[in-house]
Amino acid sequence: MSSALYKSPFEAGKEEGIAIGKEEGKAEGKIELVEKLLTKKFGILPAKILKKLSNTKIYYLNLIVENIFDLNSLAEVEQSLDYGLEED
Repeated sequence: MSSALYKSPFEAGKEEGIAIGKEEGKAEGKIELVEKLLTKKFGILPAKILKKLSNTKIYYLNLIVENIFDLNSLAEVEQSLDYGLEED
């Protein structure tokens, strides 16, 4: 039988872990979506763009999805990605 003192931190940690996992999953899904859309529009993406995609804040990935029809070049895509790079 576990005490309330043990159960509460365990449950809180479990919930936090689940929330973090969900956010990471959403980010990975968004990166995959953006990569597919850009590949369909511009063809094979340069490695530099792919690397930036994986380090871009989700807000900027959403902007790319919302504005995919307005982007005219990979240079414009790269500029958008540069604004949204996560700081290490």
